[in-house]
Amino acid sequence: MKRLKKTGTAALAAALFFGYLSAILFQIPRLSVISPRYLEQTPLRPQQAAAFEAEARQKQKEGRIPVYYSHRGDSIDHVEHTWSSYDAAIRKGSGNIEQDLVLSKDGTLYVSHDENALRITGVNQEYRNMTDRQIQTLRTANGEQIHSLEDVFGRYGKTVHYIVEVRPVQEEVVKFIEIVKTCGMEENITVHSKMLP
Repeated sequence: MKRLKKTGTAALAAALFFGYLSAILFQIPRLSVISPRYLEQTPLRPQQAAAFEAEARQKQKEGRIPVYYSHRGDSIDHVEHTWSSYDAAIRKGSGNIEQDLVLSKDGTLYVSHDENALRITGVNQEYRNMTDRQIQTLRTANGEQIHSLEDVFGRYGKTVHYIVEVRPVQEEVVKFIEIVKTCGMEENITVHSKMLP
């Protein structure tokens, strides 16, 4: 009985929050929302990637253009969420770049899959506990900084479509909507969230 009550409460909380998240996100006209299960794929191994690219080339010859979704950019051959990773994905024909977001102590959205900087930068700190100044001193293995979402929009503009994972955190959602509207990216964004069924 206790388990049932806990499960019921968690389900209700999830439903209420998703209702809140949807109400905010759908303030952005024509914004697409999809489930992360569609995007979260096991990274392709070299043989699989070669077969995939060969199939894509064949489809292009036949006039059937494949759609590529680049998970964290070209994260197989490059450090994820870096310019080199995004640039490589775009060079390979991807027009859809997946973004993960974290919020700094100062309220800036950065692109990072992990909430902690350790795996990518070697610094064992949560982004939410770091100021922008501290985050800007971090470096990835290829020497790049951790990029803000606004930096990404500024670099690529409307030349690509952004697949953005928005975490179920109110401050992150509000800041995300503000940046999308300020940068005029309403028609270049698809949102996915772990709160979706």
